[in-house]
Amino acid sequence: MKIAALLYLKRHLMEETDKLISQSLCGDTHAFTELVRMTQNRLRGFILWYLPIKSEVDDIAQEVYLYVFDNLNKYEAGTDFSSWLREIARYRIMNRKRSAARQAEREEKYVDKILLETEDENSQVTDVIDDRLSAMKKCLNRLPDKSRQLLEQRYFQNLNARTLSEKIDMSSSAIRMTLMRVRTILRTCIEEGTGENG
Repeated sequence: MKIAALLYLKRHLMEETDKLISQSLCGDTHAFTELVRMTQNRLRGFILWYLPIKSEVDDIAQEVYLYVFDNLNKYEAGTDFSSWLREIARYRIMNRKRSAARQAEREEKYVDKILLETEDENSQVTDVIDDRLSAMKKCLNRLPDKSRQLLEQRYFQNLNARTLSEKIDMSSSAIRMTLMRVRTILRTCIEEGTGENG
C-alpha cells in the first residue's frame, strides 16, 4: 500500500513538473519560478554534498537554473526532472573543481616562482654583504695601527670625539677630520676589493 502511494505521488509530481515545464516553454515565468521553488531544496542538498561551501552552492544552483531556463526545450517530458537537474549540477560541479584545481596549481607555481626569486635575491644580497665584510676586514688590517685603533674606539667602543680627544690628546675637530679621511680610505679600499667602483 505504501509503495502504491509513493508511486502515485511520484507520478503526480512528474505530471505537475511536466505541466510547469510546458507553461514555462510558453513564456510563463511564474511557472518557471514555481518549478525552481519545487526543486531547489533537493538540488541545493545535492550540490552541498559535493561542495560544502554555501556561496559555491548558491553559484552552482544559479548556474543550473540559468542553464535549465535557456535549455528547457531539451528536457524530455515524462522523465525525472530532478535527475536532469542533478546531472547538470554534477557537470557544473566537476567543472568548478577542475577550475579550482587549475587555479590552485597556477597560484602554487606563482608562489614557488616568487619564493625562488626572493631566495635568489636574498642569496645575492647575502653574497654582496659577505664580499663587503671580507673586503672590510682586509682593508682594516691594511690601515696603520693608529688609524685602526681610532676606528675601533669610535665605532666598536662607541666613544665620541670629545672623549677620544681627552684620551689621545688630539682636538675633537682633528679627530673628526682624521676619522673622515680614514673612512674615505676604507670605503675606497672596500670598493676596490669588491669591484664596486668601476
